[in-house]
Amino acid sequence: MAVRVDFYLLAASQPTERLHFACRLAEKAYQQKQQLLLWCEDEATAHTVDELLWTFSDTSFIPHNLVGEGPNPPPAIQVGFGTQWPSHQRQTLINLTETIIPTQAPCKRLIELVLTEPAALERSRDYFRTYRQRGHELLTHDLRQGAKT
Repeated sequence: MAVRVDFYLLAASQPTERLHFACRLAEKAYQQKQQLLLWCEDEATAHTVDELLWTFSDTSFIPHNLVGEGPNPPPAIQVGFGTQWPSHQRQTLINLTETIIPTQAPCKRLIELVLTEPAALERSRDYFRTYRQRGHELLTHDLRQGAKT
């Protein structure tokens, strides 16, 4: 199945800025009643994202939970990590890891958030080539000039 892959080139160099941007995207997804999975590198990052979703904005409310915790069916926004994908398919997945998402990822749209540091840019170029070889639809959003989402 072809997946739409959006690369957001951020005007940021710090991982915390990347997480805050992911929370803004999660807020938009929630407002648009979309199913979203924020996929993290490890448990510590997942807990950081979990906390940020409650605190990144004074005016925001984003009901969510960690994959495997909380109610059934799960809320529209989930935070996960590791190798076990959630049982419910998500419309969109935000990759917050430093590895490419496997082909069996449970989503129709994948978001890659790219920092300005050279290693992150090079890694995203490799991802772009791999996703293109898989036949996915690729889009790039360059936010380095101060554009807003």
